[in-house]
Amino acid sequence: MTKRQAASTILNHHTDTHRKKYSSIMKKYITAFLLGGALLTACDAGDQLTKKKKKLEELKASAKELRTEIKELENEIATQDSSFVKSDEGTITLVSVIPVTKKEFEHKTEIRGSVRSRRNVVISAETGGRITGINVKEGDVVKKGASLATLDAQTIRTSIDEVQKQMELAKALYERQANLWKDSIGSEIQYLQAKNNYESLQKRLKSLNTQLSYAYVKAPFGGSVEEVFAKEGEMAAPGTPLMRIVSLEEMYIYAEASEAMVGKFQRGQQVEVTFPSISYSTDSKIKAIGQVIDEGNRTFSLEIALPDMEAVKPNMTAVINLRDYAANNALVLPTQIIQRDAKGHFVFITDKDNEGMIARKKHVVMGRTYEGESEITGGLEGSERVISNGYREVTDGVSIRITDKVADNKMVSTNGK
Repeated sequence: MTKRQAASTILNHHTDTHRKKYSSIMKKYITAFLLGGALLTACDAGDQLTKKKKKLEELKASAKELRTEIKELENEIATQDSSFVKSDEGTITLVSVIPVTKKEFEHKTEIRGSVRSRRNVVISAETGGRITGINVKEGDVVKKGASLATLDAQTIRTSIDEVQKQMELAKALYERQANLWKDSIGSEIQYLQAKNNYESLQKRLKSLNTQLSYAYVKAPFGGSVEEVFAKEGEMAAPGTPLMRIVSLEEMYIYAEASEAMVGKFQRGQQVEVTFPSISYSTDSKIKAIGQVIDEGNRTFSLEIALPDMEAVKPNMTAVINLRDYAANNALVLPTQIIQRDAKGHFVFITDKDNEGMIARKKHVVMGRTYEGESEITGGLEGSERVISNGYREVTDGVSIRITDKVADNKMVSTNGK
């Protein structure tokens, strides 16, 4: 080995030795640093815990002061408000309750109809001819048999004159043949021909007189002239509308009810009728029920009797309230206090536990609803007390206090049960 190699070996040996010493020193330093940090952390944690304990004591002291102040305020309020009650145990909801009502429950269906008159007709011409006179105007009140209009009937009159002359001759011939036949003179054929000719002319004259009467248009009943369609000088054919006459007698209400209501009404059943246009209501009865379902709108007809009323006019709108359901001794509650969740309808009733009065959620089965009341067909026995005011503020099992002096949505602190 050369001197250079020996020197290099010694140098390397010293370097390794120094490295090991340095590494050992660094490990000791890091360990000391970590231990110091842990000690500092432990000290800091200890300080935080001490601070928290101190803060808790301060809060407890403040809470004690607040409770004392709350009690003083409650005492002052209680002396001025008898419905206010103190509490240290929590918030209790003030509610008012109602019993489940047992009574006759009915449901009515509203149907719209219209006033009609059996004497609301259009007068038409029964024969042809020129209109020679219109004897009435719209609004006139006429009596039965009054002349309304006249038609030209000169042709018929001429025919009547001719037949009357022919009949005079036929009558003379018939009377002569009758006398001869009575004396057994002449043949029976001659007598029968004369008789037949005379009787035929009589019948023809009667027919012509009937046709002549058609030229004089008369009122079939007493009433008022609502419309006049024809004008003097116009030509009229059989069936031509001349005017409309309406009588306020024999009026009735016509309505149509859905086929789903078949069997729910009876003849003679009491109904309430309202006329919105004149703000008038009256009681009446069902006079007739249709037996056929209309294929177009799936309804059947109802006829409601209508007393004589001057204020009511034909075609006036009428609202009919018909009772389609009734139950005796039904359980009834105000509809507004009945709520709904995923399981169905429910109400809150009063109950008791070890600590006092509580609200209990009770699911019910609703029947029909009418005028703010609902029939309860299941879920209640009828002896329960149902929360009416404050029902939106309670939940199942919450403590409550019953009072008559409570507004809905009001909550107070109270000791009472």
